[in-house]
Amino acid sequence: MKILWGREDSEFVARFLFNKGIFRRLKFKAIAYHIYHKENSKKMLESNHQIYLDTIKNKKISWR
Repeated sequence: MKILWGREDSEFVARFLFNKGIFRRLKFKAIAYHIYHKENSKKMLESNHQIYLDTIKNKKISWR
C-alpha cells in the first residue's frame, strides 16, 4: 500500500495514544525533526483520511 500524502502523522499519533492510553506532554522535553522533501500528489488524501477515521473508530494500535 502506497500512502503518498496526507494524514499519516495524525494516524500515527492516534495509534500511539491508543496504545495503553499513555500520553505524556513533551513540550520543551523532546526534539522533533521533519526532513524536507518535495510535496507528493494529494490524490490519496481522502483514502488516507478514511484510514485515519477507521483508526479512531476502532482504536487501532497496529498499522495492519
